[in-house]
Amino acid sequence: METLKQHGERLISGWVDRQARVLDLGCGNGSLLSELADSKQVFGYGVELDADAVVSCIESGVPVIQADIEHGLPMFADGSFDTVLLLSTLQELGSPAAMLKAMLRVGKRAVVTFANAGHWRRRGEFIAGRIGGTENVTGDRLLRLISITDFESMCSRLGLHIERRTCLNAAGRPVAAGMFAELAAYMLVGGRD
Repeated sequence: METLKQHGERLISGWVDRQARVLDLGCGNGSLLSELADSKQVFGYGVELDADAVVSCIESGVPVIQADIEHGLPMFADGSFDTVLLLSTLQELGSPAAMLKAMLRVGKRAVVTFANAGHWRRRGEFIAGRIGGTENVTGDRLLRLISITDFESMCSRLGLHIERRTCLNAAGRPVAAGMFAELAAYMLVGGRD
């Protein structure tokens, strides 16, 4: 059975153009980049902190840099990529706003997914006095809770344009944004004049 994270990755792969230059931040074992290289002939590059995941990327032939994305992306020039991915990692960052700015400095588009903290199950946990543990629905480390409303407010404050938004339920089906959305996926571009 597919996980919510896998549903999100399948959705996002449909958003990436053929032969695009793609940077995947927190790329894990590089499986998405490998799939995109095979199916869409993208030029993909990953950034990953975990040493074991970096080794997996290298063994799979995925170009990767071992680095902490929290320090920005100084190793990449402005406009180096068509699309920059940050999938199920935003909630792990100390400064999500700084990361969004860095992503749109090095890429034309930023694609972000995160677990919606406004989902009805998490709301129920809050009412019951629980935060829900240290992992979110995708199984990733959780430093902050981000709801769809919070994210869209942050994008507005930063002057970022939401070009595309899709929300998924636990079964990977599209749903309206709100309390039934478990995973939110966005494509962003810089502010428009």
